[in-house]
Amino acid sequence: TATISGNTVTITNTGGKGTATITVTSDETRNYKAASTTYTYTVTYNTETVTYIDMVDNINHPNANKELGKTDKQITYNETVKGSDIGSDTTVSKYYTGYTYKDCTEAIVKDNGTIVYRYFIPASYTVTCIDVVNNTSGKVLGTSTWTAEYESVTDGANKGTSTVVGEYYEGYYYSSSTTSTVSENGTTVYRIFVPEKYEVTFKDVVKDTNEVLGEKKELIAYDTTVSADSLGSSTDIGVYYTDYQYSGCSTPETVTTNGAVVYRYFIYKPLELGNNVE
Repeated sequence: TATISGNTVTITNTGGKGTATITVTSDETRNYKAASTTYTYTVTYNTETVTYIDMVDNINHPNANKELGKTDKQITYNETVKGSDIGSDTTVSKYYTGYTYKDCTEAIVKDNGTIVYRYFIPASYTVTCIDVVNNTSGKVLGTSTWTAEYESVTDGANKGTSTVVGEYYEGYYYSSSTTSTVSENGTTVYRIFVPEKYEVTFKDVVKDTNEVLGEKKELIAYDTTVSADSLGSSTDIGVYYTDYQYSGCSTPETVTTNGAVVYRYFIYKPLELGNNVE
């Protein structure tokens, strides 16, 4: 008979000739000679199921401790196994998209099976932040970049959220931002800016003398192009002022932080007796 304890096998001759202790490895055959008889003993170790579990190892990541995958293998009892036995290549995305192998655990195979772990960390990818006016399709004011970990959620607000007018761009103030989950291609997020409104003066003047006939003030968004004829451009005499006819306007102006002034020009053209305004 043979009794196995670890790598030690105790062999007892059934004829009562004594015992012998030998050290063997799996599937190894040894001969034992008692008296004039030679007995052959073959010792085979059992194999047990070893489970290799791949996990995300980053406590600050939204997928912290998430199981990425699992592999079962049959391994000889009492052998030492490591998670890296099934691979330890540190190339990004070698085993799982967006993740890099970090390290592993090891264990000795026991009767009730064994679990070992491989740990993976998320790779970092480029995040592009685009600053735009009013909405994500609006005029682009500027761009910036940073890196963030795969499958993490990133926010345009990371670049700043001060609502002070002109803090980031003259004439604009921060309003809101968008978020996005980082993929292996990176991602894009936005900061939304709103133009401040400034005072624009519309002046109606006599073309030859610059005499002011009237004026109007409006608050209009920064960087808007304004033209005086937006108040009207009819050439009918007396439509806007008695005995005056509209004859044109000044060049359109862009609203700055100082506002803007635009002009409509009029000429004096009294109606002769018997004439009617069309």
